Amino acid sequence: MKKQRGIISIVIVGLVLVVAIGAVVYTVAFNNNGTVDTTNTNTNTPNPISNPDTTSGNYPALYKQYNLPEYPGAILKYDGRTADNLADGITLKLTTSDDVQTVGAFYANAFTSLPGWVYTPPKFSNGSYYGATAEKADESLRFQVTVSNSSDHSQINITFFKF
Repeated sequence: MKKQRGIISIVIVGLVLVVAIGAVVYTVAFNNNGTVDTTNTNTNTPNPISNPDTTSGNYPALYKQYNLPEYPGAILKYDGRTADNLADGITLKLTTSDDVQTVGAFYANAFTSLPGWVYTPPKFSNGSYYGATAEKADESLRFQVTVSNSSDHSQINITFFKF
């Protein structure tokens, strides 16, 4: 009889813990209207842009500070900054309705005309993929861009960091 009470007590405590943990998770993950709360309170975790500014691209200040090329009309979908310095780097994901060749040509022209930058053309490029690198050795900066075709748009992925 004592063994049964002990087992029942353990089961009850376990159920209470499961319900309590579930309530905490629900409270933390969902806001009052039942939708997922995407507020990023941890500055070390990248956060998607919830309402991108489609007219300016909404590039981060650290990116603009280096006068890097901003693709005209591209929509910033993801700003993967993990810090406000280049040691940790910047990752951006943008979309555009332009094709891969047009986007690739834009970045090639932009970096060949920027003083101090050495552009490395893509080793492989076709109508559905483009990838290139530019470096500014005197400041130890590297800019990498890949562009891929995705049904009705092109996806632009940018990584910018100090090496």
